Amino acid sequence: DNSYHQGIVWPWLLGHFAKGYYNVHGKESLPLLENIYNGFNDELKYYGVGSIAEIYNAEAPYAAKGTISQGWSVSELIRIKALIIQLKNTRN
Repeated sequence: DNSYHQGIVWPWLLGHFAKGYYNVHGKESLPLLENIYNGFNDELKYYGVGSIAEIYNAEAPYAAKGTISQGWSVSELIRIKALIIQLKNTRN
């Protein structure tokens, strides 16, 4: 419990980061946002089967911790995916 706010990575913050990064970099943000989103592919397939964990270790190998499925973490991945789709649709 003591480490919850000392060196743990909270995936729910990624949606806010992605939106801010997009606001600054516009269409050039697409490769980074895709990299962030695709970085969860194994988690979605094997760890939580369609879900991601509540928290992750901040150092390699970035192991999932906490609850196996966390709604606000999953929702931020959906938010990032929606932003990626929006960028791809306006890319041309």
